[in-house]
Amino acid sequence: MIHNEDEAEMLIQWFAYLVQQPYERPMFSPLIISETRGVGKDMMTDIFCKIMGHQYAKKSSIETLSKESSWGDVFYNSKLITVSECGSSTDRFTVGNEIKDAITTVNKTMNLKHGKVVSSRVYAGIIFYSNSLSPFRLDKGDRRFFVTRCDWTKKDADEYKSEGYFTKLASFYEDPIHL
Repeated sequence: MIHNEDEAEMLIQWFAYLVQQPYERPMFSPLIISETRGVGKDMMTDIFCKIMGHQYAKKSSIETLSKESSWGDVFYNSKLITVSECGSSTDRFTVGNEIKDAITTVNKTMNLKHGKVVSSRVYAGIIFYSNSLSPFRLDKGDRRFFVTRCDWTKKDADEYKSEGYFTKLASFYEDPIHL
């Protein structure tokens, strides 16, 4: 999916850090961009969620993460937060700045839905996926983002699909024997 070996290795190391350092939070977030839809960007996170345990992995939206007053459920007891499609926001500058805070905040007061307000340490790493080349404002050299491109084409993905690759891969991870 990511053809640059160094970038693929960096992504593997980021996921490994989530598991190897459960009481630490990565201080940067991967942003995986592909202009082509349907190439399986979310699949790696789905597989990782199954390995890690769905109770520790949550899906969110860029709007939810960028609101300081939002419910804290997405951060509470999470180790991985996935934002599957970012780039729909009209205020890219404000969202970009607020996302930076969501990535690096270590302690957060959280208003839990149907519950109480709690203050807790944040351990979750956040991974972003986008089909937009410019999902939110990124400053050149910003240490909080690791940006990489999934340069698969729809043709590449369709070839893998026609060979049953994704179906076989998903079946492999759905089988409890492999986890």
